[in-house]
Amino acid sequence: MNHTYLKYLEHGELVQDTATILDVAHTEQGTPILILDQTIFYPQGGGQPYDQGTITKPDAQFQVAEVRFKDGIVSHIGEIKQGAFNVGDSVALHVDEKRRIFNSRNHSAGHLVDHAMNNLGLHLVPGKGYHYPDGAYVEYEGVPDEATLATLKERLHEAVNKLVEQALPVTIKLVTLEELKKVSRYVPDYLPKDKPIRSMTVEGYPAIPCGGTHVTNTKGVGPVTIDKIRTKGGVLRVSYSIKP
Repeated sequence: MNHTYLKYLEHGELVQDTATILDVAHTEQGTPILILDQTIFYPQGGGQPYDQGTITKPDAQFQVAEVRFKDGIVSHIGEIKQGAFNVGDSVALHVDEKRRIFNSRNHSAGHLVDHAMNNLGLHLVPGKGYHYPDGAYVEYEGVPDEATLATLKERLHEAVNKLVEQALPVTIKLVTLEELKKVSRYVPDYLPKDKPIRSMTVEGYPAIPCGGTHVTNTKGVGPVTIDKIRTKGGVLRVSYSIKP
């Protein structure tokens, strides 16, 4: 089977589109799966939750509860609410816009935290990013001294919201690995091998390797709260949140 064209990578603004069904399958538990030639649904990964929404045709409706990516194929997992779906059907895609916008804002906020850290002179190596609504955070290898830690929460809160207020344009671009290394401050060695490489750039700052969805302007993130900063085992974790 051909790989799914990941249309969201280049057209993250789309929440409605069309596609053709390539396969109708089921999970081991019997839950229906639709596999399409292309998709605007974001599959879970990169620290960002999956999209939800519906896939429809005039006489049928499929409720998308979960979206997963494996071996180049995107699985839209959910429930057939009405009618039936068959290979070759043309269908309409409808992403839950409210959920997508929140996840995009929350993911972008995590990258703004990273830029704010650098603006404060803390050039730590970024690690895990968790951009979920139940407790978003970003982690770094290395721990600042006690004097820096004592005021970091307040200073970081101010620095990240300054980036929001500056209303800086955000650019998404497909790049080669060589191009990414030229424009990014740090490129991890665990980039996915089965997806195109993409950069996320806030104007005036180094690019960040990222396959998630984002706002088009930092103002769109809204106010960011630095909830907690903790250190453990040589790792600094910055927990943050945004308004719904």
